[in-house]
Amino acid sequence: ESIKGYLRKSREKYVIISDCNCAFTMDFRQVIKAHKDSGADVTMVYRKQEIPEVFSRPNSNVNQDLYYTMDVEDGRVKKIYINAKEKGEVNYAMNIYVIEREKLIDLIEDAYVHGYSYFTRDLLAPQTDSLNIQGYEYDGYVAQITDLKSYFDENMRLLNEENRNALFRKGNFVYTKVRDDNPTRYINGAKAKNVMVADGCVIEGEIENSILARG
Repeated sequence: ESIKGYLRKSREKYVIISDCNCAFTMDFRQVIKAHKDSGADVTMVYRKQEIPEVFSRPNSNVNQDLYYTMDVEDGRVKKIYINAKEKGEVNYAMNIYVIEREKLIDLIEDAYVHGYSYFTRDLLAPQTDSLNIQGYEYDGYVAQITDLKSYFDENMRLLNEENRNALFRKGNFVYTKVRDDNPTRYINGAKAKNVMVADGCVIEGEIENSILARG
């Protein structure tokens, strides 16, 4: 009810729904334009990639999480698969959706009546025939966090300048809470190679292939 109340007060025609475990640079205006031009009920953003390795590890806690792949024909999503085990490149859903505000309210009311909990599994996957669900392919850089190992791996990938430039494109800024500290100090004799070091650090020894957080 609180979500519906918020949506009803909103003056925006379109709503973007997104998970928070991915870091990427995307101009959502282009996605909204594609959504409007296609006349879609829902637009799903996806990328061509292999299913993250973490979902196939035995005894992994994330095996209970839901992820989605899809068949896309001429831009339209024809079939949504839940926790597929395909090998190789697939159309992997990024869990980013564009939908008209009133349409989303209708789907929420339908979910409430039927006791549904999952937007994609319960509302979209069974209605690919009745809903015009369009796919929008994103081909830019994505850092996807699925567990502690992937969090570490994605951070380390940013030591590569090419990856860093792909994620933080020129003119696209990442805003965060300001907490300025003293600049990093490198004591005489300190050595640093292929590192990212935040403010507030003091380097007295040798560091290599490392990322150091504030302080």
